[in-house]
Amino acid sequence: MIIEEDKRRMEKEILKMVDELSLDLVEFTMKMRGRTVFINVLADRLTGGITVDECSRLNKRINRYIEEQGLYGDDFAVEVSSPGLDRPLTTVRDFLRVQGKPVVFYLQEPFLGKKEYSGEILRVNKNIVTIKVKDEEKSIPFEKINKAVQILLG
Repeated sequence: MIIEEDKRRMEKEILKMVDELSLDLVEFTMKMRGRTVFINVLADRLTGGITVDECSRLNKRINRYIEEQGLYGDDFAVEVSSPGLDRPLTTVRDFLRVQGKPVVFYLQEPFLGKKEYSGEILRVNKNIVTIKVKDEEKSIPFEKINKAVQILLG
């Protein structure tokens, strides 16, 4: 069984490693299945675009830390990956990471006559995401957003 204190300590160590590599921790989970401890880390650059090599480097550092500290014996698995395009954007940091990129927004209710917008993120603050739709700027309040995901234009 994983104790909350263990999770907090591991997350704190991973945050240090992420910071040292100039990355951003997007999500951290730590679970047990049977006797195996599973650590899953989603990391990215604050401006988006983490590489496979950077994920691999972080994975190796986490593994080395666990082994050096003698945690979990040999019964653990570490997975480090990027958030991926299909991961919903929910926080200000998520939107900052995809600034300058196209995103589709599904709103809870019509805003300026529409429930769906697609556009390039221009600016983000704690309450509003401003996007460019064709040649117009639209400022969408966070509380109106039901779901938002990055898209590829092609």
